[in-house]
Amino acid sequence: MRATSDSLHICSDQRRMMGTKVSIQLAVPSEQRAAAESALCESFAWLTEVEAHLTRFNASSELMRLNRHTGKPFDASWILLDCLSVALEAAERTDGLYDPALLPHLEAIGYDRDFKEIAHRDAWFGEHILPETGRWREIQLDVARAQITLPPGVQIDLGGIAKGWAADYLADHLLAPYANALINIGGDLRVRGGNTPDTSWAIAIDNPLLADAENEDYLAIVTPGKGGVATSGANRRWWFQGQRINHHLIDPRTGRPARVWTPPEVERNEHAARTLIAAATAFAETAVEAEVAAKIALLRGFPDALDAVEKARTATPGTALLVALGGGQLHASLNLDAWFRHYSIEKGIWYLHS
Repeated sequence: MRATSDSLHICSDQRRMMGTKVSIQLAVPSEQRAAAESALCESFAWLTEVEAHLTRFNASSELMRLNRHTGKPFDASWILLDCLSVALEAAERTDGLYDPALLPHLEAIGYDRDFKEIAHRDAWFGEHILPETGRWREIQLDVARAQITLPPGVQIDLGGIAKGWAADYLADHLLAPYANALINIGGDLRVRGGNTPDTSWAIAIDNPLLADAENEDYLAIVTPGKGGVATSGANRRWWFQGQRINHHLIDPRTGRPARVWTPPEVERNEHAARTLIAAATAFAETAVEAEVAAKIALLRGFPDALDAVEKARTATPGTALLVALGGGQLHASLNLDAWFRHYSIEKGIWYLHS
């Protein structure tokens, strides 16, 4: 699809893949249109390959073959090896608060199939004994031999971080020649430039208090200029397991879903509205960093998530946060304005809800 914006042409494509919505937009001068459209095709072909390697909902995928091959070295593709390497670096950096080895815990709470099969329904199928968390430290990577060794009983899920990793790879490799790119893989974004020579890409942050995905109501409009943006929450990805509400955000400290705000009426009470995070949006240098930071914010809760980000500030803006509570209140980390001053050529953020 093509559109014209001032002196730049917008080349874009969007598809349903990797279990989510994926869109890529490039703003290019007229002489780059043909090359840009070819790059879009190449990018989606590569994402199809990534999906085939990293999905956990296909028993024949490389990831699931690795999960059945515990206790001995597994010859891995560069896609699986690199993505898992990034995931383990994130686990090390967060001291295990991000943990890629939680697949048994996800399956135990009912998330053992594509989400559309359990969305907002009962996925109860009996009690499970949950394995110990923190065993990501036992995973061995041999980059020289391109081998991965999972210890017995350990299985990995790369679904969340794979989105950010893929967005970063596209931005830094296949789409590196383009100064104006917006890559969105299921809410994990990598941004560079804008849709005109003088403006940055405008990104809408959905209102998490609306459970209906068709409603278009936004908390804010942001114009990062460059960097990574990711939003995480359980406002849509939840289901029942008996009388319990479950979602996909596992807390490695407990092995159970984190305490966050979800739409069902049983969660709608005054205390939850004041204290539980409905969605966290993180702004960082890369999409992977933003993805991990958004998840970690949900696990830390309010106000600890904001406190942790502010204490970690360095000479650069680092990672900034915008969190929405169940009652609709918005709270930003103290370095959010500094982050936009560093990365954006514009105001940076427009709040649509006070």
